Amino acid sequence: MARRHAQLTDRAGERSLAFLHRVVDGYRPRDFAVRLWDGTTWEAEPGQRARFTIVLQHPGALRRMFWPANELSICESYL
Repeated sequence: MARRHAQLTDRAGERSLAFLHRVVDGYRPRDFAVRLWDGTTWEAEPGQRARFTIVLQHPGALRRMFWPANELSICESYL
């Protein structure tokens, strides 16, 4: 799961990682990492080199990217 460089001080980090787990559930092998605003890092799957790292610099970043959940917000998130 996530390697913690800093302790999550609020539930925002836990909720963000849980959401990302659901979003990428079927993507295998997961060859990217995620770094949260507090330094928490979810590394690539074991045996995979991280091709890139998604960096979320604010607790509200995922909400901003995916809410409201419509085609436009998903496209904007991708870009």
